[in-house]
Amino acid sequence: MKQIQLTLEQKDRSVIALSLIIFLLVGLVFFINNREPDVMNYPTNRDSIIVFGDSLAEGIGSSDGTGFVSELEGLVNRDIEQYGVSGDTTERALQRLDKVIDQKPGIVIISLGGNDFIQGVPKDEMRQDYNKIISRLQNGGSIVMILGVPGYTYSYSGLARDHKVSYVSNILRGVITNPDLMSDPIHPNDAGYSKIANRIAPELRRLITY
Repeated sequence: MKQIQLTLEQKDRSVIALSLIIFLLVGLVFFINNREPDVMNYPTNRDSIIVFGDSLAEGIGSSDGTGFVSELEGLVNRDIEQYGVSGDTTERALQRLDKVIDQKPGIVIISLGGNDFIQGVPKDEMRQDYNKIISRLQNGGSIVMILGVPGYTYSYSGLARDHKVSYVSNILRGVITNPDLMSDPIHPNDAGYSKIANRIAPELRRLITY
């Protein structure tokens, strides 16, 4: 009888311990998801959001030409402007950056680096140009988010750390390897862009305070 009682007490302690662990894990997840982003220029009181970059930013491959931007607008309930140019490298994008800065955007989402990788631009050169783009946007008062794509994985994470920018890693993960989500070997179709939008939206929501 004592052994049965002891076994029940042990089970009770196990249940309490498990409940405590679950409570702590839930609390940790809540804290992580609700803490203020540690990014430069956060928070912002500016309204505009701009997507700046290459063909992924332009939406090449989507049926309506908007790519992930139109769906992302609905997910975060904000208007988003596109400044994407197909084929742009970081060097070429740097040359037209003034047009973005002149708009005084609150948040700039950057999608660059894919063409640098395809064209064999050395990693250090790509990173130098990316450094300049981020620094100039931040000096203009914008929050910056960078979108990683295959090719320069560690460069993106390093840029995010060095500049205190928001970062969404490899937006093409699970997309570029799935023919059902691609319009051609490089560009997603509507379904692929939808996955990208849903990947970006949670991080973008954290930056929106207005």
